[in-house]
Amino acid sequence: HALEKKLNIPHFDLDAAASYENRKAKYYCDGSPSNDGLLMPWEGNVFVNPPYSGIKDWVAKGFGEAMSGRADVTMLIAARTDTRWWWDYVRHGCVYFIKGRIKFVGAASGAPFPSAIVRFLPRLNYSGYEYWDVREEARLYYPEE
Repeated sequence: HALEKKLNIPHFDLDAAASYENRKAKYYCDGSPSNDGLLMPWEGNVFVNPPYSGIKDWVAKGFGEAMSGRADVTMLIAARTDTRWWWDYVRHGCVYFIKGRIKFVGAASGAPFPSAIVRFLPRLNYSGYEYWDVREEARLYYPEE
């Protein structure tokens, strides 16, 4: 996957908010009552593209799992720097701002908001940022074929 390569991650062990079709890892949580990523512990290299409703809970969970030392968490989120959850959690991670609007496979149009990748790492309380031009890496969000 291009995302793992860009971030120097060997692979993702868990996709904590995915369907079978769009997962970025062998193991994934689909949000069903018995497989809810918000309720299960995370371990290893974890990817999360959380539902944008309730995003605060997902970002808090990602931050908490990383600070527990169990997981390195990589999240694709809306770049909502005007929100409390951004300043409570995201500012403690390493943030990669994505230039332009991302468009997911099969979507009719791009996201209606800017996006960012945030990494929460247990050994790092870090505030940094980088800009990516998503058009330069057009396959960044496609599932591996």
